[in-house]
Amino acid sequence: MTQITPSMVSEMRKLRGMGLSLKKIASQLSEKHGIEISHQTVSYHMGKVKKEMLEGKKSVRVINVQSMDSGPRVFNLDLATFEKERSEDAVYQHGILVYELRSGCMHCTTLPREANGESYEDWAPVFLVGADPQLPQVYVSMTDISTAQIDAAFNAHKGNQGVNWLSSKGYNRQLFQDAFVSNRLSELLEGYYKSMGNEAVRLTGNNAKDTLTLHSIYGSVEQMQKDLKNFIRPDKNYWNQNFERAFKEFMKETGIPPGRRNRALKEGCLDNQKLNQFYDGKFKDWANFERAILNGFSLRKEWEEAVKLRCQNKKEYDSVKKYGWPNGPYMRQALDSGFKHKESTLWSVLQKRNLLRYPDVVKWIRKDPSELERIEQFPSMKALQLHDTILGGVYKSELVVTQKILEKYNSMSFPGPNFNRINQIEALLQDPPFSDFCDVDIEAGSVILNLKPRRKKKQSKKTVNPAIDLEPYEFLRKSKSKYALKVVKHVNERDLDDATASTWRWLFMHGKKLLDDQRAPRFAETMCKAITEKLGLSEVENNALHNLRKARNDFDKANEEGNAIKPKWPLIQNGLSIVEKLVEAK
Repeated sequence: MTQITPSMVSEMRKLRGMGLSLKKIASQLSEKHGIEISHQTVSYHMGKVKKEMLEGKKSVRVINVQSMDSGPRVFNLDLATFEKERSEDAVYQHGILVYELRSGCMHCTTLPREANGESYEDWAPVFLVGADPQLPQVYVSMTDISTAQIDAAFNAHKGNQGVNWLSSKGYNRQLFQDAFVSNRLSELLEGYYKSMGNEAVRLTGNNAKDTLTLHSIYGSVEQMQKDLKNFIRPDKNYWNQNFERAFKEFMKETGIPPGRRNRALKEGCLDNQKLNQFYDGKFKDWANFERAILNGFSLRKEWEEAVKLRCQNKKEYDSVKKYGWPNGPYMRQALDSGFKHKESTLWSVLQKRNLLRYPDVVKWIRKDPSELERIEQFPSMKALQLHDTILGGVYKSELVVTQKILEKYNSMSFPGPNFNRINQIEALLQDPPFSDFCDVDIEAGSVILNLKPRRKKKQSKKTVNPAIDLEPYEFLRKSKSKYALKVVKHVNERDLDDATASTWRWLFMHGKKLLDDQRAPRFAETMCKAITEKLGLSEVENNALHNLRKARNDFDKANEEGNAIKPKWPLIQNGLSIVEKLVEAK
């Protein structure tokens, strides 16, 4: 048990007299002496002082009388002398007058006005120790606080003093801009101030008991006035001493956990729900958190990613993540141009390939996104378009002049470089996938198209007779040239259109050698004239030769004269005969 020395008891009395509460006295003495002293211990020793002061108390029995006559042998005494000299237990009280019967006389005293008609029995201990009945009255008057005094104390926080205090603690200065916070702190400070009058001594309202209590602490009115000279009088230190206390109490009222209060005060946020969002979202910077919340984000990770993706809000971020958009601006651009969320991958590919500026391409691919897989097969979109145009049957003949394909290529609307030279289009046609159906003859300046699907012919016991007899054309029958083989094949199959195209190609292959400039305009027509002159063809043979040329031109939409010439087997026979003559003429 802690040993309390007489000097400690003296300190207790002194501190009590200065207006300190039992808890504050215990705290100060514990800190000073390095021992644990509870407020119950302080209360015990203060009570013990009062008890010791009242030792030797006489018993008293008060008899109240309705009237009393005084005679010549009545001696009026002061209260202290009356109680000191009292020898009888019984005294007689009439109002404020108290009498004791003595041998041959009576002692009389008058109760002080502070007794307020109370029994002498309650006041006897007061008179015994000589306590001043005015002690409670003076104490109350000294501890009474006026409205002006209250205003002078707790309103100070509304000025620069409060802002400076917040700054010194590292708290957010904007807290005072919140009217609720400011008013609540004022209420707390006012409450502290109003309660200070009863902080040192808890008066009971019984004047006799309160007088004894105050006397045991102060001894006299004079000493009490001295000790209480600066007690609870508002001064410049009051605000600093109590404002932090008010803040702590207010923070408890907010429901914010102790571990988060410093952060709350630093950031100026007293909303516990909002603080929970900050910590639950694993945010580190408050300003960043507020921007995130404003835009609908509750998690730091998502917010930081959204910033990188340049998303304007949570809704945009969710869409970017859900549908796989590259970022927010790209998504907005795509949606504004008519794309749907499900087309995010398609849009990204088109954007990467710089194809979005070509409406025809965009429309074509959006109609069938699988076309994206084919783009890689071609050096350009223009080449792809040419490929599909050829396969679509734009040319009716198997044999097409290369120059015509070049012109068709350059007319394509899809993006890609234009070609200025024949060798450029020839190089394109010789590479896959064009090489799958294009046979390029650089010397002839033409292309053979193998576009017809191969059909399985039913075997028949009957032999199909060729359209014409190929026996007279010895050179054709013996030749291993692919052009000669095609002629034989189409004639045997009685395929008039393909036979016309292949015959012309066979004739062209031999006739072009008669000319030096094989890139001259209207080369085919010039070649026919040269053949007629070389072989001395009749007018009928010459006309048939030119009609074969014109019939072939109709197939690839290259009819120079604009006259439709239908293919005929006699034209093919004439062409084959001319080839035989050209070979013999060598």
